[in-house]
Amino acid sequence: AAEVRLDILNDKEGVWRCRTTFNCTEACPRGIEVTKAIAEVKQAVLRGRA
Repeated sequence: AAEVRLDILNDKEGVWRCRTTFNCTEACPRGIEVTKAIAEVKQAVLRGRA
C-alpha cells in the first residue's frame, strides 16, 4: 500500500509541483509545516526509487 501511495505522489501532479516557496505553510490556519512535510515525502519517493 505504501508503494502505491508513493507512486501516486511521484506523479507529475504530485509532490514535484511544490516549488518550496512556503506559501502553503504560511497560509495553513493550523500551523502545519506543509512544505516540510512535502520535502519529507520527496525524500521518501527518492529512497523508494534508489
